[in-house]
Amino acid sequence: MSPTGPSRTDSAATGCTCCSPLPGINALTLLAASLLAGGCAPDSPGVRTNPSAQQSLLEAADVERRNGAIISLSITAKAVTGEQFAEVARHSALRRLTLQEVKGLDAQSLAPLGKLPQLQVLHCIRVPVDDSALEQLSADQTLSDLLLAHTQATGSGLCHLSEAPLERLALHGASFTAEGLACLPQLACLRELEIACPHLTLAE
Repeated sequence: MSPTGPSRTDSAATGCTCCSPLPGINALTLLAASLLAGGCAPDSPGVRTNPSAQQSLLEAADVERRNGAIISLSITAKAVTGEQFAEVARHSALRRLTLQEVKGLDAQSLAPLGKLPQLQVLHCIRVPVDDSALEQLSADQTLSDLLLAHTQATGSGLCHLSEAPLERLALHGASFTAEGLACLPQLACLRELEIACPHLTLAE
């Protein structure tokens, strides 16, 4: 569960072995809500820069291990270089990654995420993720839960995830556009969709 934003009910579906058209979804939840000023994420401390350029990514993260392998990383209010973030590709057992108010990343910095064979959950909250960054996830065949909250994405980059087994998608913030979200029907495995964009209406 993301540390910010409204909680979401898990889908009854446990997987998608045969993606069906979007109209056939059994449990599609659509939430169009107005957000209070400041968005869904609570106020948090300012971004802290790394004291050393050689600091390990793990030193900047909250880490969860299972049987010695890292299965979850959470990085909050830190500055991380692309070189440091490249370390994430070394953790092949990683299943969950949360990035909140992380500075220093760009579209190319996220390329290692496409190399993680078990990544299932990716939550990006107030990080500089745009539509081109989503293209870096196109090779990910395990991603099932994606949260984009107050990023730079308009939604058009989601078309790159049409082959991913994406079952849960949450989009929060003012950057998303009706044109960008027009590709949502391409996400054939989607079971839960949460949209919290105050400037969009259901008519759009």
